[in-house]
Amino acid sequence: MFRHVVWWSLLLLSIWASIQSALSVSSQKALLQKLFTDSGYNSDVRPVTHANGSVSVSIDLSLEQIIDLSEPDQILICKIWMKMIWNDVNLQWDPGDFDGMTNMTIRADEIWRPDILLFENVDQGFSGWPVDQVRVDSDGTVYWAFPVVTSTSCDVDVASFPFDAQACPLRFGSWLHDRSMIKLDRNKTAGSLVVLKPNAEWEVASFKPIFKVKKFGSSYFDEATFILAMERKWSFYFFNLLFPCFLLALLATLSFYVPAESGDKISFGVTVLLALSVFLLMIAEKMPVSEKVPLVAWYVIVTLVLLSLSLLLGSIVVNLSICTADTTPVPAWVRRLVLRYMSQVLFMGDLSGSLTVKQEQEADEPGKKPLDDSTMRIIRASAGEPGEYPEGPDRMKGKPGMSSLMMEELVRDVRNIVSHLEDEREGEALENDWKRVARVMDKFFMTLYLLTTLFIILATCMDGVIGWSTRLDQQKQELEDKV
Repeated sequence: MFRHVVWWSLLLLSIWASIQSALSVSSQKALLQKLFTDSGYNSDVRPVTHANGSVSVSIDLSLEQIIDLSEPDQILICKIWMKMIWNDVNLQWDPGDFDGMTNMTIRADEIWRPDILLFENVDQGFSGWPVDQVRVDSDGTVYWAFPVVTSTSCDVDVASFPFDAQACPLRFGSWLHDRSMIKLDRNKTAGSLVVLKPNAEWEVASFKPIFKVKKFGSSYFDEATFILAMERKWSFYFFNLLFPCFLLALLATLSFYVPAESGDKISFGVTVLLALSVFLLMIAEKMPVSEKVPLVAWYVIVTLVLLSLSLLLGSIVVNLSICTADTTPVPAWVRRLVLRYMSQVLFMGDLSGSLTVKQEQEADEPGKKPLDDSTMRIIRASAGEPGEYPEGPDRMKGKPGMSSLMMEELVRDVRNIVSHLEDEREGEALENDWKRVARVMDKFFMTLYLLTTLFIILATCMDGVIGWSTRLDQQKQELEDKV
């Protein structure tokens, strides 16, 4: 018995659903007949009750995805869901006359649609909004919704790259109808970020419209500009672009540690200079042609200047370190300034004392000559002259005598040998003095370069990170003033 009841119930439900479907189809056909055929609907005529009336249109944009922002081309590509809503007085009906039908879906090209365009569109293949289906309510409200990928122009400000923020406008308005024919509903037009997908490079802060009435000729047109405000996620560029530049700049400090005698002091600095030049080319390829130089480019340029100066200073140090005996002695003021004061400031101790100074002091002291009287008496005693040896003639007995000419040659040879030894000793002392000067100057230049590099790195990071929070508000305000 129960099985029969269930079977008959299902049969009745199926019959009722079929009847309702047939009635619904017939009701929709009757409604379409009434709206389009019987009333003589014309899709070229604005849906107003009188000729001077205007159609109120609201625009609802939902940003779904930021596909790309090309800085060199200054083009923003994004995917949005667009919905336009207006009221068509010619598409109204009483639901009670059509089996309670409160809305229906029809083809969009069969009804009148507002000529709302995106003015910043730069897509050459764009031929208009997608002509698809629209939903019409019984009170005449029309909903035209569709997804679209837009390519719009955006003035990219790269002065603070990679710590920058951008504000790109999407400006909508009627192309032919002024505000006496089509008005934008300011209360219902809005932008939404509910369906926005995360982007790896940009963080969207806001997406709000700004309304303005613009005059073209003698007519006034309504415009709605949606400002897409977004901040760049700078961590990627910091670790892949800035951080290697920081390391290269600090690595250049090692060139001051390379001994001048090795011959690699200058070549090491040139290698680092070329590496930074490659980074500068990479930045230039990503940035648009603009009078404003990006922050990271300023840092690389300043670092290149510092490296060039370090190469110049390194050449000076190499030149000082290879001074020979032909070079003039270290001037007194250089000895006082560099080897005494600068060396102590750089924790190298007092290097003002040298072998050359000691020799000069010893040469000025009496009784200390290269060949004094006692040396000469020994030479004469060895030549057999009596009374010349201080310890008596008995010590020199059995020694063969020497002629006066041979004795003079011997004295001259000894004097030449002593003079040559003294010249070599003074030349070595002179070279050591200049090498001390070169070593002190090298450490001074290294300290100066290191402090300057650290200051530039800290200034770059502080200017980028601290001003990052306020930079977006400035961009939005500038764009709003421009709009």
